Amino acid sequence: LRHEDVPLEDARKMGAMALFGEKYGDSVRVIEIPGTARVVPADGSEGDRFSLELCGGTHCLHTGDVGHFRILSEGSVSAGVRRIEAVAGDVGMEFARQDSELLRQLGEVLKRDRGSFAEQVQALQEENRQLHRDLAALQQSAAQASLAEVLDHPRDVAGLKVITARVPAEDKDALLKLGDHVRDKLDTQGVVLLAAEVGGKPTLLVTVTHDLVDEKRMHAGNLVRAIAEAVGGRGGGRPNTAQAGLPDSAALDAALKQADAKIEDLAG
Repeated sequence: LRHEDVPLEDARKMGAMALFGEKYGDSVRVIEIPGTARVVPADGSEGDRFSLELCGGTHCLHTGDVGHFRILSEGSVSAGVRRIEAVAGDVGMEFARQDSELLRQLGEVLKRDRGSFAEQVQALQEENRQLHRDLAALQQSAAQASLAEVLDHPRDVAGLKVITARVPAEDKDALLKLGDHVRDKLDTQGVVLLAAEVGGKPTLLVTVTHDLVDEKRMHAGNLVRAIAEAVGGRGGGRPNTAQAGLPDSAALDAALKQADAKIEDLAG
């Protein structure tokens, strides 16, 4: 490895690369690594350099000077250029020590030797996913059962069958499935409004039966928008299904109270 301080313009003429985007002064340090030709000088002649670049940081004369070397990340900097970020020396050794300690702690928790850590963690992850699926199915079943009574006695609003309720929902998918279930039970001339805390976010779902969409008597997106705006929220969506986000939990009950008046306003 050779290095020298030269004027910036001379460094450019030599074909030195600047990879890090720094602002250089009038004089720069050029680092040259001899070897099989990989650099073509500005004059077009073949060189015997493996690398020629402007100094972008600390350099060492021998790789052995680096000591322990730990790569932390690797990624693209720009087209055709990639960057490796690493630590070396005592810092690299400290990273290795920390990794070893984490593996020791993991072994104590899993009560396994190092050779089976990956297998054990994969099994736990799959078990966790299955438990989440089972819990979601139970919650969906319980939510449907809680709506059985109101399904038997929907309200009549502007000649439409209307169901409004505050329900539990683990996520948006569960809320959508519940809305579809209630709407399908109504079959025709039905409007469903469900309010729920989804991931801590107050959410209002409106879905309407397909005949109302075909007849253009009710648009779910317009209805949910009108209700949400009345309580400080925002929403919209498709003619058959739409959602809105509300400012807080109290707005959920307030939104349900707005339902009948907004349905009467919008019913065709």
